Amino acid sequence: MIGHRSKRGWAIDATAAKVFDAGLDYDLLISLAGTTVSVQVDGAAVVAGIFNAVVVDGKFGTMTRGGSASFDQVTIRTSDPSFRDQSPESMVAATAPPATSASTAYVDESQLAPIVAEAAARWSALIGAPAVNAALQRITFEVVDIKGLALGQTVGNVVLIDHNAAGHGWFVDPTPASDSEFAIKASAGELRAQASSPGLQRMDLLTVVMHELGHVLGFEHHANGAAPDVMTVSLALGIRRIPISASGQGATAATISSEPAQTISAPSTTTISSPPPTGPPGKRK
Repeated sequence: MIGHRSKRGWAIDATAAKVFDAGLDYDLLISLAGTTVSVQVDGAAVVAGIFNAVVVDGKFGTMTRGGSASFDQVTIRTSDPSFRDQSPESMVAATAPPATSASTAYVDESQLAPIVAEAAARWSALIGAPAVNAALQRITFEVVDIKGLALGQTVGNVVLIDHNAAGHGWFVDPTPASDSEFAIKASAGELRAQASSPGLQRMDLLTVVMHELGHVLGFEHHANGAAPDVMTVSLALGIRRIPISASGQGATAATISSEPAQTISAPSTTTISSPPPTGPPGKRK
């Protein structure tokens, strides 16, 4: 159950039925991001709820209502800059948007889904589909308003995508399997948009989704001075980064699977959510 408490008492906002074995331990992941709450059990998405205010501005803890439970091995992870300067599992904009930037190029869940599928296909071609499919089964994608210059963040198995690319606006590729909008090859892992490209003055959503998926697959940011590819920490306008061959840097430095590449799509168990601007009136977490 996901709910809230007010002067009127408890209110339940979202529920899902799941059978538990009292003799087993379960891995519970609760993600609070922006105005959304999502719940996973043993890596599988179970239920999510949306509120009309942020859900990370108060106290938190563990409890059980209407039953008994115990909690151990509790891990808390945050992207709050109050606790660290910048999440090590984030991709950030190389520059701040100008004050006059028109940040109206937002992304929603219907636009994000084919980008996730193409990001998975590109990683699959490099490291094998089984590892990528296994990762997709446990990932929840959420579109939120991330503060600062972060374009995307990975917290456990939750991938957050900023709704408007940190104010720069997204290039949501209508044909993500093609790099035709990025015809200038700057290096093995970096393509640049030509003057006529609609991606020239936007942040490439496919690059950011590939980057964050790379974190879930176990890859880290590149060391300073490494040749740029998809695991480079920052991204500039009009740039597409890709995972590169075994002769290059970064993602291919580790081998996850030797299975042959195959064409895949995002499975139905991958959760992608995009909270609306407002929620039901009067709700509190």
